[in-house]
Amino acid sequence: MRALFIFFLLLPGIVLGKVRHPVRDSGSLLYSRGTVIGPVFYSDTATLHEIEAAHELANYLTLVSGREWPAMIESEDRFGRGIYIGDTDAARYAGAIIASPESLAKSKSVERIKLGQRFRITVEDDRIFLDGATVESTVFAVNYFLQDSLGIRWFVPGELGEHIPQYERVRLLRGSKVIQPSFFNRVLLSNRDADDLQQWTRHNLLNQSRWNMNHNLHQIVTSEFFETKPEWFSLHGDKRIPTKGGRGPNPNLANSEVARFVASEAKHFFAQSRGAEIFSISITDNVRFDESSDTLNIVMPFEYFRNRPNYSDLVFGFSNIVAEDIWPLDVNGKIVFEDVPHSAMDKHLGALAYYWAEEVPSFPVHPRIIPYLTSDRGQWFSDVYREEDKALIKAWCSAGPEIVGTWDYYEGAPYFVPRNFTEIVGESIPFLYDSGVRAFYAEGRALWGFDAPRLWLAAQLLMDAEQDSDELMDEFYSSYFSEAELPMRAFYETTEAVWMGQPGPPVWLKYYLMPSQAELFPMEVWEILEEKLSEAEELADTPKVKERVALVRSEFEFSLAMCKVYYLWKKAFDERSPESQTELESARDALHLIAPPSVLRAFRMKENLLEGTELDFVIKTFDVNRYLLSERFIEPLVDGDETGVGPLPFVGAKLRDGWSSSSFHNESFNFTRVPLSHPRGNMAANIAGASYFNLFDWLPVESGQHLLAEMRFRGKVSPGSRIKMSLRWMDEEGNVFESEKFAEIPVGDYEEWRLLTEGSVSPPGAAWVLFGLSIQEQMPGDFLEIDSIEVIESTSLNN
Repeated sequence: MRALFIFFLLLPGIVLGKVRHPVRDSGSLLYSRGTVIGPVFYSDTATLHEIEAAHELANYLTLVSGREWPAMIESEDRFGRGIYIGDTDAARYAGAIIASPESLAKSKSVERIKLGQRFRITVEDDRIFLDGATVESTVFAVNYFLQDSLGIRWFVPGELGEHIPQYERVRLLRGSKVIQPSFFNRVLLSNRDADDLQQWTRHNLLNQSRWNMNHNLHQIVTSEFFETKPEWFSLHGDKRIPTKGGRGPNPNLANSEVARFVASEAKHFFAQSRGAEIFSISITDNVRFDESSDTLNIVMPFEYFRNRPNYSDLVFGFSNIVAEDIWPLDVNGKIVFEDVPHSAMDKHLGALAYYWAEEVPSFPVHPRIIPYLTSDRGQWFSDVYREEDKALIKAWCSAGPEIVGTWDYYEGAPYFVPRNFTEIVGESIPFLYDSGVRAFYAEGRALWGFDAPRLWLAAQLLMDAEQDSDELMDEFYSSYFSEAELPMRAFYETTEAVWMGQPGPPVWLKYYLMPSQAELFPMEVWEILEEKLSEAEELADTPKVKERVALVRSEFEFSLAMCKVYYLWKKAFDERSPESQTELESARDALHLIAPPSVLRAFRMKENLLEGTELDFVIKTFDVNRYLLSERFIEPLVDGDETGVGPLPFVGAKLRDGWSSSSFHNESFNFTRVPLSHPRGNMAANIAGASYFNLFDWLPVESGQHLLAEMRFRGKVSPGSRIKMSLRWMDEEGNVFESEKFAEIPVGDYEEWRLLTEGSVSPPGAAWVLFGLSIQEQMPGDFLEIDSIEVIESTSLNN
């Protein structure tokens, strides 16, 4: 791993990847058949984490050596034989302390953050010192020693992922080295509260907590200020809208008074939380910004980046005002430290470069802002996206901040197909490091059977970005799957080839929560994967390897069952027959035998894919009592839609006849009405280029009513896009029910008119039903043309 070497500290005879018995005639003896170097010692003032690390080291030494290895408080003998953890008296006397708390406190800003991750390993004749600049980095030193000197690996969480070689004796070369991790903050996955994942994180030298940079403005400029400071909040139409949690609208970022208030809150935070390094001023998880003339003067005329409007000047102009109120700059852009509050002297602000603010602003960014570049680098399967993203990374690292971070998307669940891209991980993390990025966070929940290779690879590269990815992957397959190495490597490489060769353009979190992800894995691919997995099962002859292959098998069976449901759902939609509906229900029953509801909830596919598209409604006679809604687009929904409504006028526009919309502004969006040769003289609504487009209407209902929603449509739906129609209920008090019914258009080309149908019964207490049409991520060439939308009440439902 990357280090500042005084001497190399190596384990002769061990080659990483294929660990061999370390036999050497010279060097300090760690242990042999008849002796050990001595106990593991820690200080009588050691923290709980240091004590736990000492005992864990002793436990692993016991497993490797086959000898009992004690851990205890150090004795008064400063020269006692043994392994010393952290800031012990013996380490201080030997000069083996990497940094005292005093020297760390004197370090400034970035250097202190960098130093806080550094650790040292020192080997003498009969003593070993493992020490970090902080408690956390001391724990890193222990786990680095276990990996580097004993070849222990933790490929997945829990005992299943442990690889623990055993040796008759181990000698270490004398010397000392200082290790500096490549990234100052290294965090993988979202559910790190699980005990086994916490251990995996620690063993792989990852940080337990990410820096404070998540969506946070809604927790600073809260709705409690709305009555006295309405101008602090965003104007939408003719109304100011208060913040409503993390997904509510942003405050008015064009108002400098808001920026000064946020700066005062940051100063208070730093004064009250002396140990905190970073205060987040990140925008909410929403694209609703102020629409007053002050804001529009900043963002217009609109420029677009990745098909979205570029609001970076607004967001980071606001962030700069906040930062300069805390850390004033001189005419050369240098911080005037005599005007900085003492408690904020070495602190930073976290700010997400997120969605509408991904692009670099047109001006320098304040040095104390840490921009976190949010990007789904799983889309690097596209050469165009990869090169665009690389240019963006380089531009941000030259934009002025002292530290640049990145937020990536390493989701396993809720994807139900393998999302394997080790090639991208092996290219992107070293590129980020070489470009100057020093903080890394990747959200996600792992499916360890599918995701282990890329997550373990990412952990290794975050510690040392200069390692060879191919060599690391060789080690993973040979050590983790051992005798089943070759077929399992072929299994994973097949899944990666599917991801890297996928059709269509790159889209942020492409296929997220979309059933059409199954389109990536047709049955011929599953047959190849089955062949490789079966071969691995035949070769596996040790209990742990059998269990590891079995983990992959369980996820394979679940993924295949989900895809079979998808294929039969498409077939049922096309055929509209009782036979195809029966096939679909059989596939659903098989899926439920594999995965209980608690598992399926994690994949959030409860809609038509798993619980029924209500296809049986289209093969029954529905007696019409009355029409709750009948829309044929004879009149415009909004002014101008005869000739095409561009991105801005439609977003938030007031529509006629109770219709409402909530849509994302994007460059490609277009809504038009086109005439049809139809006896009724209908017009058709034509929607193309939508990122997120929602059209909805609340209709009065009574409990127990039989309802049928129908949409007559034609168009094209590509993999990675989604069009669905929904019914949802609300009571008289405005409480929205959890129950919701969906009907979705499967992927396909629909040249002829088709019906999308959803039927349901109003639940007890329902007073309103929300009819909704949702369109997500239309691909180039996709469109939806709607002849009519109807919601019908029936007095009876007859077979």
